[in-house]
This record gives sequence, structure tokens and C-alpha cells, in this order.
Amino acid sequence: MSAGLRARLLRGGAGIGGLSAVELALGLATAVLLARELGVAGLGAYSLGLAVAVLAGLAVEWGLPGLVTREIAHAGESGAAGTARAVLGFAVSVILGASAVVLPLALVFGGLAVPGLGAAPGLLPLALALVPVTALTNALGGALAGRQRVVAGNLPRMLVRPGVFALCLAGAMVLAPGWLTPTRAMALQLAACIVALGVALLLLRRDVAGPGAARAGPVPWRSWGAATLRLGLINGLRLAEPQVLLLLAGVLASVESAGLLRVAQRGATLGAIGVSIAVIVAAPEFARLDGTGQRDRLQGLLTRVTRFGAAASAAGCLLLLGAGGWILGTIFGPEFAPAWAALLLLSAAEVVRAAFGPAAVLLSMLRREGATAAGSCLSAAVSAAAGAALLPSLGATGAAIGGFLGLALSSALLWWRARRILGLESSVLGTRARGGGSAAGSSPAG
Repeated sequence: MSAGLRARLLRGGAGIGGLSAVELALGLATAVLLARELGVAGLGAYSLGLAVAVLAGLAVEWGLPGLVTREIAHAGESGAAGTARAVLGFAVSVILGASAVVLPLALVFGGLAVPGLGAAPGLLPLALALVPVTALTNALGGALAGRQRVVAGNLPRMLVRPGVFALCLAGAMVLAPGWLTPTRAMALQLAACIVALGVALLLLRRDVAGPGAARAGPVPWRSWGAATLRLGLINGLRLAEPQVLLLLAGVLASVESAGLLRVAQRGATLGAIGVSIAVIVAAPEFARLDGTGQRDRLQGLLTRVTRFGAAASAAGCLLLLGAGGWILGTIFGPEFAPAWAALLLLSAAEVVRAAFGPAAVLLSMLRREGATAAGSCLSAAVSAAAGAALLPSLGATGAAIGGFLGLALSSALLWWRARRILGLESSVLGTRARGGGSAAGSSPAG
């Protein structure tokens, strides 16, 4: 690994690590505030509204942030600015067009499909308003990441949005005790997302929209459109999986089960924070090294990323094993203590995924996103089927068992596909896979 690459990764890792720590603290603070103020039922209604918004957002955002990052990183310094303007124009067009179609449908059918939302009038429209705002923010952040400004690209998502939301919640609880409801909490979330979008626009303006910026390059609508659909399927299934489990919990068990599962999912992010830091920093480098044919450096970087993420995930899981019950009962309140088993299962799933490595991200950044579809479909199908079967009898724990099985099986499949197609070893073993295709100069997958 060259000194320049090592320094860039260390700076990016330190910055993303700091942002992740702050994001984790803010997420925990907002979760505690919401749980204390809304109770299990209120938090369940709020979580169901967010779940519907996330699912609607999948049909609006697709894989656009990943596409933006990948194409700009592949373009290199000489063509990055023009490519950024072109791919951002493509992303904005897709987001606005899809929003005009998807959001009205989600408003009608979401209210009918999730009866628990009826207890909070006005919640669903506010939740759906998050969709285009969040998608635009993520696309702008992807552009910054593709230009090797990884920390700046994640600043609106990881710091501004949760920070503004936490301040709004705290202010509302101090100035107007008892005022907060699930609907009003969603309105505060929307305000925080709008602020984050404004910050992302300001950060990117100097690079691609300021005076003297490069003109937009050509827009290959067909190839980018096909890549967007493939990335959208992969990203959509990944993000939809926990939301589907939440919705199943609300429908097949109770709103209270959805609230418990939401807390467990939030807690499991502690085990995934190391993987998230490493992958966020390394993903643009995967694309850059692939574009320049530096296969040995790519394998070395991949091994370091996987081992760091696996060690961090294992440490997080051990922490939750020893103190998870105390954390739930003391911080969130005694009524959330039953979420402990679900929390442990979801944390263990993150350890398994980390051990197999970031194969899904690797394949996507190397323009082999079509190869990850089977793993994504397997994970979603197994988690939904097992969760649906176990939820009526085990509640949130049953949903977590489904999530564990789906994530473990899909991680193993994606690891195998990366070995076979790219000839790269993504697991903690860190040895070069035998055979396999060349990663250098990858061409778009069909």
C-alpha cells in the first residue's frame, strides 16, 4: 500500500470514525428521547411510518448514490468534475420523476396495508416527504465521496441530520413537555432532513456547480439506467429487509413488538460501526484501484478492511452480550428489556457478515453489481419467511432469528461469488482466491 493511499485512508478513517461515533451517540440519544416520550406503542407507530417511507424511498433512490460515487471515482481527476455534473443531473431527474409516481401510491396503499398508522393522523404524509429530500442528499454525498471527499460526503447524513433532529427533540421536550407525538416527531425529522440537504448543496457547490466548473459530460442514459436498476435492486433489498421485518412485527404480532424490534435494530448498529467506517472509506478506493489496474493493492486493501471490520464487530457483540440487558433496561426503560435476545441475534449476524467481508460493495464498485442480486434476494426471502413464521410465537425475537439467517446465508453466497468472478478473497482469510476473473478494468455487468 502506497504512502499516499495509506495517508488518505487514515485521514478518511479517522474522519468517518469520528462522525460514526457522533452519529451513534446522537442515534442513541434520539432513540432514548423518543422511547421515553412516546412509549412502546408511540415508538412503534413512528417506526412503522419510517418503515413505509424507507420502502417507498427504495423505488425513488434506487442505487443512485452508489452509481454517482462509482462513476466519478472511475473517471479520475481529469474527468471527475464533468462526470459529476452529468451523473448528478441524471440522478436528480430519476429522483424527481420517480417521486411523482411512487409517493402518491405509497400514501394510498401504505395507510391501507399498515393499520397501526391510523393511530397517528398525518404521520404517513410527513414520513413520505422525507423520501425525495433524503434521496437528493445521499446523491450529493455520493458525488463528494467519488471525488475522494468521503468525510464531507457523509457529513450531512451522519452529523447534520441526526444532530438537528436531536436538538429539535430535546428543545421540544424542554420547552413543551407532553407536546411530542409520533406525528410531531416525524415533522421534526423532516425539518432536520431539509437542513442536511442544504448543507450538502453548499459542500458540493465549489466542486461541480461553482463559477468555472467543468461542463457536464455526456449522459449514457441506457448504461446508467441499467446500472441504476441493478444497484437499486441490491440496495433496495438490503434496506427493505429490516423494514419488512418491522412491518411484519406490526401486522403479525403487535405495535409493541415493532417498537422492541426497532430498539434492537438500533442497538445492533454498534456491532456494525467498525464495518461501516471501513467500507465507507474504502469503497471509492476499490473503484479507483480497479480503474487503474492495481490488483495487488486492491487485494491488500480488501484484506485490511475485512479484518478491521471483523475485529470491531466482534468487540461490539461482546459488549452487548455482557451489558446489553443493562443498557436496554436502564437507558431505554424496563419495558424495553425484552428486546435483549433480538439485540444479541442481530449483533451476531453483523459479526458473521463482517467475517465474510464487504463482497457486495466490492462487486458493485467493480461494476459487477449484477452478481450480487442472488445474495440480496436470498437474504430478503429467508429473513421475511423465517420472521413471518416465528413472529406470532416469539415476537421481536422471532423476527431477529429471521434476520440472522438471511444475513448469514447471503454473506456466504456473496463471498463465494466474489472469489469466483473476481478472483479476490474478501473474507478474513485474506488469501488470493484461485482462478476467477480479473478485477482490473472491470466492465459493466449485465
